[in-house]
Amino acid sequence: MESSHEAMYEVGLLDEKQLKDFALTLSKDIKGGEIIFLRGELGSGKTTFVKGFARGFGIDEKIVRSPTFTIVNEYPGDTMELVHVDLYRLRTRQEVIELAIEDIIDETTVMVVEWPELCEGLFRNNIELYFYHYDELHREIKLKLLDNRIYSNTRNWLKSHVQE
Repeated sequence: MESSHEAMYEVGLLDEKQLKDFALTLSKDIKGGEIIFLRGELGSGKTTFVKGFARGFGIDEKIVRSPTFTIVNEYPGDTMELVHVDLYRLRTRQEVIELAIEDIIDETTVMVVEWPELCEGLFRNNIELYFYHYDELHREIKLKLLDNRIYSNTRNWLKSHVQE
């Protein structure tokens, strides 16, 4: 990870619709092979984000479910396959290694990982999102871009939605 390419953004306080719209916008910048880490407490909006993100690949958000018990859900899309991973129930790094989830990712997939702490250092992620409870209807979201890709749709969304 090259720290010179890291950039942190305050996305702001978002309701459910705004969070899904932001996720859809971010999906438009995905080229394939990206890994996105989602960090936040239970119920902080991570799966809601994935539902909006899935729409960008032609996946019906109604079929997107948290893979808390299945660990990995794969959703073939029109433009790319979305791999949704939830490591919440795993307790050791060895369990993550045995999943071999890094073998799933290629240029035709994008992977979103909830509770990524156990897989840090096993493979390189491109994006991190931080989810914080604000109130019953809003979540505070922060975005960290970890590479030098352009992400022009996302940056334009931030410029038009985030108050300086």
